[in-house]
Amino acid sequence: MTFEVDVLSSYVNRVEKDVREGIESYKKNINVVHEEERKEDAFYYYEVVEECEGLDNQTLNFESVFEEHFPRLQRSSALIILWSFFEQSLIRLCKDLQIEYSLPAFKGRYFAEVITYLTKFFGIMLDEKSKDYTEILNIKLLRNRFVHEDGFNNELTIDYVKANQYLSGDIKINIDSGFLQYVVDCYKTFFEIIYQELIDYKCKTSLSRNI
Repeated sequence: MTFEVDVLSSYVNRVEKDVREGIESYKKNINVVHEEERKEDAFYYYEVVEECEGLDNQTLNFESVFEEHFPRLQRSSALIILWSFFEQSLIRLCKDLQIEYSLPAFKGRYFAEVITYLTKFFGIMLDEKSKDYTEILNIKLLRNRFVHEDGFNNELTIDYVKANQYLSGDIKINIDSGFLQYVVDCYKTFFEIIYQELIDYKCKTSLSRNI
């Protein structure tokens, strides 16, 4: 698991580096195309038309696009990838346990099915009120908002967004620097809890066989 966490952290660092470099790059590559004469009422003025990476400031606000919209796309895409990796890692764990203990085939594809399987066959009981477990559920809800609703905030996520120092936005959720690494840290903690529960289970079953 340490290897996987290190790889995810490296991936997150690459995403954040791309975000920073993207912002720095656009500022350096704004080109003045020409100046247009404009008239408003009885007044004339010149408006500078700028171009950057195939976009122009006549139809788009560069700051909004390059410093808000693009970073939001990059980080939300990374969040979706992180959740997929987390879910698939849990599914692999269940399939490995299925083989090791000769259990019925695990056919689930989602997080909730993983928890049901681990509870049924290994007695793993997760405290639904604990911070570690609720954070995983909140991250899942957040991921779902971006997958299904383009990151629009709703009654399920609004309190979480307000409470988390790495999130912002009332209408649309903004993922700020630091949140992706926070997600990786939450995954690491959750797996540590699961593995400890499995160790306890193995110890109990081994003890019962020896009695």
